[in-house]
Formats: sequence, C-alpha cells, structure tokens
Amino acid sequence: MPNYYSGYVYIYGLAADGTVGSLVSWDSAGSNAHNAVFTLNNNFVLVPYLGSNLIKVYAFNGGTGALTPVGSTTLPTPSSGPRHLALHANGKWLYSINETAGGATSPAGTIDFFKVDQTAGTVVSSATFSVPLPAGYTGAKNGGEIEIAPSGSVLYVSMRLDSVAQGSIVAYGIDATTGALTVIEQDSSRGITPRQFSLSEDGQVLVVGNQTSNTIAWFRVDPASGALTFVNTRDVCASPRFARMALVK
Repeated sequence: MPNYYSGYVYIYGLAADGTVGSLVSWDSAGSNAHNAVFTLNNNFVLVPYLGSNLIKVYAFNGGTGALTPVGSTTLPTPSSGPRHLALHANGKWLYSINETAGGATSPAGTIDFFKVDQTAGTVVSSATFSVPLPAGYTGAKNGGEIEIAPSGSVLYVSMRLDSVAQGSIVAYGIDATTGALTVIEQDSSRGITPRQFSLSEDGQVLVVGNQTSNTIAWFRVDPASGALTFVNTRDVCASPRFARMALVK
C-alpha cells in the first residue's frame, strides 16, 4: 500500500480469512508514493514517487513480506511526476502516466516507457511518448490512469484537464516487437476529471469515474483495434474517484 502523504509504501500480512493483518514491512524513497506494481515473478515491487520524479525498485520476499531497496530510475524529464504504472504481460515493458509533465504550459502530457529485467531487478528508461490534448485546449492538465488491454496490444490513459473541460481517454497501439506507442484515438471521457478507469476482464468494456461531474461513463471497446465507442453516463456518488469492474460468475 503506497501512501501519498507519508511518502511510504507499506506491506501488510493477510490472515487466513483474507482480512488485513499486521504491518510487516515499510520504506520511503522519496515523496508522494503513488502506486505499487509487482513484477510477474513476484520478486520485485516497483513504486513511483511522484514528488521525487523517480521509480524505486524493491526486492520482495513473498514469505516474510520484507521489502529491500535495490535501485531506482529517475524519469528523463524533470518534474514529470510519475503517477501510475502499467506492466506489460511480457514482464519486460513498463509504462508510466505522468501527472505533472512539462507544467501547465506544455502542449501535451507524457508517458514514459521503461525496459524491465525482472531477474536482475533493473528498470531502464527507453522512450517518452506524448499524450495529446483536445484541439485548442491550453489549460491545466494532469495525467490520471493507465492500463493495458488483456490482448497486450493496446494501452489506455486518462487526462484530467481543468475544472470546466471534459477530460480525455487516449488509446495507443503497442508495437509487438519494440513496445513503442502509436496513438489510435483520443476521446472525451464524457465528464470532468477522469481520475481513474478500468477495463473488463475480456477487455471489451471500459468504465471511467469522472470525479468533478459525479458520473461514471462507459464505453464499448473493439478488441481488435482498441477503438472506443461511447455508450452512456450515469450519475453516481459525489466525487467518484475509482471505477472498478467486478467479475460476476
């Protein structure tokens, strides 16, 4: 569990009945810990520290829950603000949606791309990709969420704009050989401040919580192309910050 305000990441044990147990390990490598992603072999945890512009790598002991710092990588552009991470199903490609990249006057947001060696526990910067803004928009922007489709061929990010403009969902194709990103489309989130979104397990539905609009919007996803088709919005609770798909059997 990363904690934004304390700057720490915490590991808790789980009781036999699935409830949260005791705190067993913790560490801080900077300010504003914002996410935690395990490598596929479960040997390492990757934590973006938004305020310190770095991603910390911790060795993880699955038996004891112990975290051991083993390295870090600083984002190539100062003040990018790595917020959330998405690890590709091949375990080798890592993408970061950046919250504060370039400041309010920059013409686009950014995604940073890293190569991961989950045997050695290294994360190496490889490229930076732009996140387009709506035509003519010049106001504030903050990267929000990032997720890779189950197919591994499409990546999605959300962009929170100002308190008036509707935010964006941007889809990218992922090159199967290099991991490079190519924009497929930019679509409105149909609400203000798309803080977080999620895909269904089959990758055919995307739901997004528009925090300032107090709505959830959902889209159909073309599993072949990754293209989005808007379906509807629904009023929900005040300030919906997360929208997560549940698997119903």
